Amino acid sequence: MKPYYETGGVTLYCGDCRDVIPALDASGIELMIADPPYSRVRDDAWDRITPDDLIQLLDEVIMSAGKRMKTNSSAYFFCWPPFSDRLTGLLRRRAGFLGHLVWAKRLAGGAPTGFAARQNVRVLRKYFTETERILFAEINPRPDRASYPRRTFHAMKSRYTDLWYYPPVGSASRLRIHNCQKPLGLLADMITISSEPGSVILDPFAGSCASGIAAVQTGRRAILVEREESYCEKGAAWLESFVRGRA
Repeated sequence: MKPYYETGGVTLYCGDCRDVIPALDASGIELMIADPPYSRVRDDAWDRITPDDLIQLLDEVIMSAGKRMKTNSSAYFFCWPPFSDRLTGLLRRRAGFLGHLVWAKRLAGGAPTGFAARQNVRVLRKYFTETERILFAEINPRPDRASYPRRTFHAMKSRYTDLWYYPPVGSASRLRIHNCQKPLGLLADMITISSEPGSVILDPFAGSCASGIAAVQTGRRAILVEREESYCEKGAAWLESFVRGRA
């Protein structure tokens, strides 16, 4: 399959990850970072999927990606809190579920995110969600072998708890090109904790391609897959600018 863009150890494919991953000429992937559509966050057309269809999508991704990943490789799945129980069940069946991380979305100064300002009587029937879940798992788990995520905790001891504080990428950020873009610091810490320098990471829902930037920052290579061509174009431009700036 022909890449949409390649630069500095990052390869970007434009297409549905269910079609792209089985066609990849790749093996030995150490880490997958998956940020699938939630159908809860925005009204964008790409973010419309039912919970049943999302489980089916992620099941297919885990199975196809697993054929190209190492034994006891790592995977992070961003997840809207109400969906976390269903995704946990899937990971228990298809992988080695290791636990929930909680991403607390506080601003740099510690203040709550702007979403709290939109509280009203109707939404306060439930507690306001200021966090996002990140489900952590092993792909191709082998209990008789050393578990890779547990071997590398020394790399980032200060981050090795289940509560992570990172400011979200706000709408006013000059780097924001996607509504659900994840912070580079968060992605870089995931990569540093759960992969070796020079290894390959996979992002099947690349969006802004921020995971590719974080991979280059941390000395890894990346395979990115994004369905929407408009985001491929923006992500490729960001990657090109970043890599040229490091030259």
